[in-house]
Amino acid sequence: MAKIAVTTIGWNDLANLKVTLDSFHQMNPAFSRDDIFVLDNGSTDGSKEYLADKGYRYFDEPQNRGIFNAEFQLWRQAVREGYEYILNLQSDFPCLRTVPFTALVEYLERNPEVGYVRLNDKREGNWNLGTNEKVVWQPWEKLTDEFEIAKMWFHMSFHPYFFRASLVEPLSPAWRNFPEWGKHERAMMRQFGTLRLWGSRIRPSCFKTLSYDSRKSTTPGWRH
Repeated sequence: MAKIAVTTIGWNDLANLKVTLDSFHQMNPAFSRDDIFVLDNGSTDGSKEYLADKGYRYFDEPQNRGIFNAEFQLWRQAVREGYEYILNLQSDFPCLRTVPFTALVEYLERNPEVGYVRLNDKREGNWNLGTNEKVVWQPWEKLTDEFEIAKMWFHMSFHPYFFRASLVEPLSPAWRNFPEWGKHERAMMRQFGTLRLWGSRIRPSCFKTLSYDSRKSTTPGWRH
């Protein structure tokens, strides 16, 4: 079996972080905590204490460095430790079912033109709140009973995604060159576009989306 890392970050979002990690273990009891990388982005709500008590490997940032810095830090750590695939989470995606890791690896191995597999149930919107840009979706094409593909080159963002660890360095210019959150996301989408790889998704979904609206949310941790 390929070496797979799960990465997630949190910032003052302990309730959702607990639900996400606890549900993941409930649905995937054989997955080792040694392969889960958690970065706490300067929380003051007890998140670090929870992670320590549960025995997670976690990285403690003294202050919030932003979602992109945090994610790339974890991804690059996974690469340094020899992981071949990464399942990227956020602290607000409860697990709905067992993640079919073997099927995901086999699918990416059979389809080198696919860059990632999206695992959550988010509905397709026409506007990206992070980048403040219109999203033009291509139709999803069914490849198998489980997998669908969308031939889009520039919409890799921070949903629960399963992807090859070899993508981390090709995506890193987006992380290094744009310190602002929205610009970072646009940069990563476009950097992914230069690789000419398609987006894909799995059905049924493995994770539930807890959506936030930046204009209405009072939850302090939604942007990490």
